[in-house]
Amino acid sequence: MDRIGGLPDGILIAILSFLDTKTAVRTSVLSKRWKLVWTSLPVLDFENVPYSRWKSRIEFIFFVRHVLARRCNSQLVKLRLSVDDIVYSSFSEECMTYAADHRVKNLIISAFTTENPVFIPTCLLSSQFLEFLELNCAIRYTITLPKSWTFTNLKVLKLKNFVFSDDNFDDGKIFSGCPKLESVILCKCAIKGRGELKELEMKCLELKKLEILYWRSPLSCYDIHRINVIAPKLSSFVFKGHVAKVCFKEDLGCLDRVCIDLRYPKWNSAEDRKRWTGECFMTMFGQFCSARFLSLSIDTVEALSAISGIREYVTFGNLRHIKFVTEDRSSSVTMPINAVADILKCTADGYLVFNASEDNKLSTLGESSHSDGRKAKKDSNIIDVPIHLMSYLLEIAPRAESLTVEFAKESFECVEVRSDGEE
Repeated sequence: MDRIGGLPDGILIAILSFLDTKTAVRTSVLSKRWKLVWTSLPVLDFENVPYSRWKSRIEFIFFVRHVLARRCNSQLVKLRLSVDDIVYSSFSEECMTYAADHRVKNLIISAFTTENPVFIPTCLLSSQFLEFLELNCAIRYTITLPKSWTFTNLKVLKLKNFVFSDDNFDDGKIFSGCPKLESVILCKCAIKGRGELKELEMKCLELKKLEILYWRSPLSCYDIHRINVIAPKLSSFVFKGHVAKVCFKEDLGCLDRVCIDLRYPKWNSAEDRKRWTGECFMTMFGQFCSARFLSLSIDTVEALSAISGIREYVTFGNLRHIKFVTEDRSSSVTMPINAVADILKCTADGYLVFNASEDNKLSTLGESSHSDGRKAKKDSNIIDVPIHLMSYLLEIAPRAESLTVEFAKESFECVEVRSDGEE
């Protein structure tokens, strides 16, 4: 007996919406009851990747067109087209046109073409229904950005693998054309190296969350290229990758969380690059003085540690929590900032070395040299922070309450705070 099939259409459609569209359509063979249920799906999820078991891209394109042709004319809540194989640009445009015609709210397009670029259909550029838009050039220049669009209700915009230039950027109209924009994610984007465009203007008066991930402008353009942000309501800022110049044109009085993960070359001769990365970041650091939560990756800590003397002094009067994060986190320990401050009073030089444990015990251990600590770190993922950097963070954050340290999967069976050089 098909007990699930006895449920109302609305519930069955909701269940199928959690499946990828290929699986949802396959339910049509179960019985006459299921034959047409999928045609009312509000969510269409098409993915053509090597493990999705499509025999060919032609079969994939045929299936997508079959679904779009047979689906009923109801509003589309979400359409995702993720393609890791070369398809015709007209096919991607066809899917976007269908989405626009059916008043789509959430649109995710990952395009892959080596022939003509994909142009966003005119009917989509002024959608009043779109709330979430994610565009991904599987290879650069696959999708051509317009110089402007008008999305009156768009709240989330994610752009990946785009190169901004005079051809597709006109005084930030792709941002200012979205008056309700609350979240922007720029992933693996860049300003064209030899173009006339030098500054990326981002004016988003309702923006609350900004993420800049793996910015790809050449480091040689650091002093030339700039991202200018006007976002008075910004509450969260995430930066990950090689350093870039980000300038906030207004005070960030609403800022709550700042997460920084700087990247730089890891070969032995890259010490100068590490120090340069830290120094460049410090020119941006003072803009975050309103934050309540500050997260620094271990790579960021090392970049800041390479600075011989940190001269930038600003007061983070609202900062309550500091966090050191690592990749592949398996555990973390949180300690009162007073416990760390007491350790710092005992010595002015060396390193604080943090290890993980179940009992979260804090102690000090004497070590003869920092090189031993580095070896331990390599073997056991110990987190060590120069005392001068830790002292600086506590000095600029007089109201800090706690410090959290994350640990990778392989770590010691105890929690320690060690000041190297202490007898």
